[in-house]
Amino acid sequence: IADLSHFVADLHQPLHTTRNYDGQLTGNRGIHAAFEIYLVIRRKAMSPQEFERLSPEFVPPYDAVDDVVGAVMRQVGRNAEWTRQLLDADTEARRLSGAGDEDFAFLKSLDRDAADDLFRRIDTQGLDERRRRLLRHADELSRLLAEKHDDLPQVAMGQAASMLSSLIYTAWIQAGRPALPGATAERA
Repeated sequence: IADLSHFVADLHQPLHTTRNYDGQLTGNRGIHAAFEIYLVIRRKAMSPQEFERLSPEFVPPYDAVDDVVGAVMRQVGRNAEWTRQLLDADTEARRLSGAGDEDFAFLKSLDRDAADDLFRRIDTQGLDERRRRLLRHADELSRLLAEKHDDLPQVAMGQAASMLSSLIYTAWIQAGRPALPGATAERA
């Protein structure tokens, strides 16, 4: 399940299914890390109550999957549109924030903990100008994706959770609906 979770999450990172995986072909170098690190970090703090209140377009209900390869290919098709939306929003966020390739190169040089700490910050007090630009970029990119593109990071994470649930449910059905560990006969 851990490997399947990783593969499903990777499938819902739109830049994993394009040659322009880091914006290197369109002047958006560093967008891969931006999407994975700071847009996702800002949503990690969602409480279970907030998650339960999400509308179905953010977390579609799970169901058995008749054609796993077809489901994967449909997501790859969605990724083409998501990639365009992400790159368009990033271009605008770079313009608004003043962030450039040198800022994203710096971001890539940080270890994961330092990057996580930076993007968990609420204020910019005491930060150098490079870190301030990166935080402004994060705020602008997040705002643009929410306002213009149906909150793409949240949609991607919700659809990944739904697909993962559906694939696990499908495997359970195909295995003959075995009793789950710790389940009583009434709950199974």
